[in-house]
Parts: sequence; structure tokens; C-alpha cells
Amino acid sequence: MNRRQWLATTIVLGSALLLGIATRPASPSEPKADAPAGIRVFHFGVYTSEKATEMYTTFAPILETAADFLSTTLKSRIDFEIEVGRNYDASIQDLAGGKVDFARFGPASYITAKSMEPGLQIVAMEVKDGQKTFDGVVVTKKSSPIQSLADLKGKTFAFGDKNSTIGRYLAQEALAKAGVHRKDLAKSEYIDRHDRVASAVLHAEFDAGAVKEDTYLKMKEKDEGLREIARLRNVTKPWLARRGLDPAIIEGLRAFLLQYKDQTALKRLEGMTGFAVGDDADFDSIRAAMSASELFDRE
Repeated sequence: MNRRQWLATTIVLGSALLLGIATRPASPSEPKADAPAGIRVFHFGVYTSEKATEMYTTFAPILETAADFLSTTLKSRIDFEIEVGRNYDASIQDLAGGKVDFARFGPASYITAKSMEPGLQIVAMEVKDGQKTFDGVVVTKKSSPIQSLADLKGKTFAFGDKNSTIGRYLAQEALAKAGVHRKDLAKSEYIDRHDRVASAVLHAEFDAGAVKEDTYLKMKEKDEGLREIARLRNVTKPWLARRGLDPAIIEGLRAFLLQYKDQTALKRLEGMTGFAVGDDADFDSIRAAMSASELFDRE
């Protein structure tokens, strides 16, 4: 089995994990029983902000190229196995608990994981046109009379995952600033993925919802009947390393990401255009938003 065949096999095994067909190895960075001799396998965790199949399509090309780069620079055969967590909570626990070696999280999930395990390291941050910020969007149906967040009193609202930066914290902060609190909504629910939120609004299950801009633009391209009523400024996603990981692997992946320019692959990362060095202070605005979002649940 060659290295490319091995990566393809790990992706298939990752899909099986989601169905409960296979089990995760007991600890990261250990070759699996059927791995080619001498290959060091590192587990890369993501959560299902979109369909699991889309997560594999997004990350497999980047990680395959990263494995080639690391194998050459470190003179050691390296591979990555993609682990798609069943939800945000599970993925946070996997990284904080050392069950995966690397992960790509949203800002709020990083903040939560960092509070659980201070030894987590930022490998790099995604950037969009050189900036470490991008937008989330509050959407409603094109035919809806809703024009602003203030119009949502008495309406229904779909949030994403409870750990989602856009789908929860930024949306709730914005609603509270607009004078709309949970008690003012006829109904609100957390319904996990961004694509599910968009679909729920499109099919009139909710009057409005919060999604990442990339999800909104994909639906807009298909003219699927949504329009935006507010924008939510977010910080780009960090790529993270667990506590105690080999520094040479971390530095190697960082060097790879900082020079990575494949725009076709990067576009799948919510329209990102590259990577930059990241620091914990880059997420202070999101920490403030998470705190401010608490006003949404106050009477």
C-alpha cells in the first residue's frame, strides 16, 4: 500500500467511525495495525459544521499535501487521519483530552478547549484576503417582512450548535444589542450544522437563523430564496495542536500552512485565501462576545 492509498483508506475508515463500524485507536500518533511500516499517523479532528462528506472533501487535499511536505522536510513518513466528531462537544473533548493530535476549530470552540487544556497550541490561523476576520450572516426568507434584528420579536429563530461562534454567541450578542432576548422570541432552538439552519429557514420552520457566510453564499448562488438581515463579524478559525505533541511536527505543519497557496483547496475553507501566524490574543473579541451573549438570556 503506497502513501496516497493509505490516506484514502484512512478517510474511508473515518467515515466508518461516524457509523460506529470502526473504533478509534487507543492513543494518537501510533501506527494502526494495517498501516505501512514506518509511517507515523497523526489524527486531525474536525466537527460537522457541514455534512461529514463535505468535511472530508474540504480537508483531504490539504492534509495529503501537508503529509507530503512533512515527509520530505522531516525525512520521516507522515500521514494524517481525519476524525470527524459527531458534534462540537465531542471534538472539543477529543482535542483537550489528547485523543486527536491536531484540530481545526471555530473561535468559541478554541476558547472552550483552551480553558479545559491550557497546553493547546495555535499552529496557524486561516486568513481571508490577508485578514483574520470574516462574516457570519443572519438570514430570513426573501418573502419575509423581516428587515432587521429588531423585527424578530415574536418570531422564531434557529441557532446552530451551542458551541458555535456564529451560530450561537455572535448571533445572541447581536440580538441582545438589538433589544431582542430569548423571552421575546416565539421559539428558538439549537439545530447544529449551518446547512441545517439555512434549510430550516428556507423551509419556513423558523423565521430567521444564523449561518456562516459561505453557507449563505452557496445557497444564494442556487437562488434558493434567502436574504440577509444582519452581518456578524467573526475571527477566522485556528488550526490547533494538542498538549505534548512533538514540536518538530507542529513547526513542520506551521511552515507548510504559512506557505500554502492552493486557492482551489483554500476556497473550500469558507472562502479563505491562506494562513497566518496566530496568537491567543486574536480571540479576545470573541471572548468579549461570548460574555456579552449572556445578556440574551436575561429577563
